[in-house]
Amino acid sequence: MTYAKDKTAAFEELQRLGMAYSYPPVRLHTTNTDDTNRIAEFDVIGLAFAPIVSMMAYPVFEESISQDLRSNDVARVRLGYASVVFWGHYGDGNRAKFAARRAGRTAGFDGNTLQHEMTEIARLVDAGAYGQGLVRAFGLPEIGSTSFASKLITFLAPHASGVLDLQIYEGLARTALSDRRSPFEDWLAEEFAPWAWTGWGTRSSKGRTAAGFDRWCAKLTEVARDLNAAKFDGPFGDWRAADVERAIYRALRNSRTRKQPNGDGIRPDE
Repeated sequence: MTYAKDKTAAFEELQRLGMAYSYPPVRLHTTNTDDTNRIAEFDVIGLAFAPIVSMMAYPVFEESISQDLRSNDVARVRLGYASVVFWGHYGDGNRAKFAARRAGRTAGFDGNTLQHEMTEIARLVDAGAYGQGLVRAFGLPEIGSTSFASKLITFLAPHASGVLDLQIYEGLARTALSDRRSPFEDWLAEEFAPWAWTGWGTRSSKGRTAAGFDRWCAKLTEVARDLNAAKFDGPFGDWRAADVERAIYRALRNSRTRKQPNGDGIRPDE
């Protein structure tokens, strides 16, 4: 029996991995100028943002950032956007200062332009054009490629999209090329690895990248739908595309032969 022929076995493993995902729900929050933890770069534009580890469940945490990104208030859009950058670089906590520096770099970008772009990206995402939203985000500060653009899209629509970062991209490539795979890795190689590379790209490959990311999102959504139909409990109730992606990330991280630092939160690409 193989996972490719028996979805039940693959879904059992996805469920276990999804429940084990533990990347910290960190973001920025509005504070005051006396807060010694604030990110100083925002002082110049009259804002005070500081890191916080949220106690929210992931769906609530994601919705809080999504609401910021979709806001008509420029300061809230800045807060949500800088939070995505901070979250993406945070890792298991040993990169907190680096993450704060990267988030601080967004302070130099024009706020009205950022709000306009986020409105347009959210419009595309809400229309199901995840790939178009992804490549539009390439022009925003601290984005530049699928890795961080997909994080932004996932916060806007976790029910139907998922991160496609370098760790997943390279992990699926390793899985496809390996001649010593576990049964679950056989399932990943069959279901995801043959085409996942098409969703990875930069500003120079927008058309191909948009189509590839749409396919990535569609596959994640398909698997989430099948898990729900098969009555497998998700990490937070019904499975969403983002939950499937995180289970895959966990599987690929576990399969890496290179020793990782302690902690379960290792996600950054740099």
